[in-house]
Amino acid sequence: MLGDNRYGVLMSPQDTEAVNRFESDAYWDFLQLVFQWTQSGFTYDKLTDSNTLLYHMPSGKIFGVRCKGKPGFAEQESFLTGKEIGYVELTPYTLYSNAVNHSYCYVISKTSKDPEVAMQLLNLLYNDSYIANLLIHGIEGRHYAKTSDFSVLKKPDSRYCGIEGYTYCNLYTAYVFHGAPSTLWNEMMEKDATAPAPGPVASALMVERSEI
Repeated sequence: MLGDNRYGVLMSPQDTEAVNRFESDAYWDFLQLVFQWTQSGFTYDKLTDSNTLLYHMPSGKIFGVRCKGKPGFAEQESFLTGKEIGYVELTPYTLYSNAVNHSYCYVISKTSKDPEVAMQLLNLLYNDSYIANLLIHGIEGRHYAKTSDFSVLKKPDSRYCGIEGYTYCNLYTAYVFHGAPSTLWNEMMEKDATAPAPGPVASALMVERSEI
């Protein structure tokens, strides 16, 4: 996608020609597939059901969902839903032009009255693992329990919201989810550094492991 699809898409990492996604054969095929699945009862009506996928995955009423994948994604969703989630990669992990989520960037406004202190706060948020874990996972013993020196497990009765996108400081300084390898953050950094670009976002299917 180029500029949130405002300027077209690049259909292949090897092809630099920008095309209108909505006029492409691939998009037409996608619409037909969605229509067939809807007619067959494989999808739910988002217009009448505003609940999130994190609500539906633990309900036992949904088999899987197409999603944007990354290393450790299955462990992350298992952590959030309380269900053992499987992950099937449909397309390779690929960076795209608006992969940097500018909505969540931490910046210092030019009108800041004390930019030096603001920078100190940003440095603290990005470098202090205690603060990162507090904001991401909550309070140890109340919202989560450590399962190793590097991983944590959310408590079933915890009302803490957990991870919400990438709004919480520097994720790489925090614990990983229970079941994820200790090398998870290094794997993510390596994937980002070596992923082909430009191209489509990585695509995957998230399902309960009992259904695989």
